Amino acid sequence: PPPATLPLRRTAPPTARAAMAATGGSLAHARQQCDTALGVMRDNMQMMAERDIKLHDLQDKSTAFQTTSEKFQRHTTTLSWKARWQQYRFYAFLGALLAWGLLLIPFRQHLLAYVIISSLLSGAALGVFKLFERRLSLGPESEQPLTASGHGGTTLGA
Repeated sequence: PPPATLPLRRTAPPTARAAMAATGGSLAHARQQCDTALGVMRDNMQMMAERDIKLHDLQDKSTAFQTTSEKFQRHTTTLSWKARWQQYRFYAFLGALLAWGLLLIPFRQHLLAYVIISSLLSGAALGVFKLFERRLSLGPESEQPLTASGHGGTTLGA
């Protein structure tokens, strides 16, 4: 008897099935690699955003430190000018007092005139000292004029 024949089904040859299985497998593998790469990329983007925030914080702190440093430098310069001015003022007062006392000896016969003239000169010297003190209060790097009214006039120094 003839051998029984089985109904024929159309199926791919074994090598084609292996290729399809391999293609499906490599597609799944490629998809998995793509998902992994996307995850790494998201993590990198998150780390970049955190680093950006930290850099901005560092920039803000650096700017604040620079501002504080400049303020401190201006303050120390002003303090130095004030200390120097106080020292000069003390020596000027001692010199003026010494000169007044020494000039009193030859002018003792004209005591009233000497006292009046020395008072006027002392007042003028006091006015000059006040102008220098005003200049000192403006700061060493100020470019504002030294006028009595503050509304113009001639400048007395830079």
